[in-house]
Amino acid sequence: VVAEEDEGPLHVILDAAEKAGAPVRLAGRDFTWRTTGTALAPRLTYAGPLWEFSDAPLALAGMHQGPNAATAVALAEALQPHFSRLSRDAVLAGLARAQWPCRLERVLDAPETYIDVAHNPAGMTRLAESLPRCVVLLGVSADKDAHTMIEAIRPVAAHLAATQFNNRRALPAEALAAAACTAAPETPVFVEPELEAALARAVDLAKREALPLLIAGSVFLAGEARQLLVDKYGAPSMAF
Repeated sequence: VVAEEDEGPLHVILDAAEKAGAPVRLAGRDFTWRTTGTALAPRLTYAGPLWEFSDAPLALAGMHQGPNAATAVALAEALQPHFSRLSRDAVLAGLARAQWPCRLERVLDAPETYIDVAHNPAGMTRLAESLPRCVVLLGVSADKDAHTMIEAIRPVAAHLAATQFNNRRALPAEALAAAACTAAPETPVFVEPELEAALARAVDLAKREALPLLIAGSVFLAGEARQLLVDKYGAPSMAF
């Protein structure tokens, strides 16, 4: 099942499928989809050989989840003859209940807090497309392009908190703040190397400014921060 539209990857995928003798279901030819709603509450309209539905709610946030969900539905259609309980209603329930920790996951309501494992410029761009103005708590690995990542998130960063996770791969918070000063010179920045203290300051700032809080920049940061949110702020434990 292929929802890829870029000619380069699509050509490679189709060639590999032909060599393997694998049947292909192609978006636009064998099924169609459309994402509606908002980035934080997306909905999927789908039409395929077995099922059709309109404005089905997606549990996973981000408009980019539309093609992912459509691909999953098309795969379920292909598998349905082999699994009798794989019904249209079961698929709709799965779309509405799917859980993916630290993928634009809303973990607190006060302040409204999101956590994401985005760790490159493309991922940060997706976040900037999905969220309103917010406080951004950022920590990145030393081998990542911190400057470009900050440029990508800058459009929604009302404040930026530079911190670091507990791993030798972490970029020091001071170096991250220096990158922020050049990549987002008009964005207020504070530096707090210790993650627990940085999170406390960011939560307090988000409450005072009545803004959402975004925690992003690294898989390592997301994991550490997610556990702190459970231990210190009453966030629910991770569930898949």
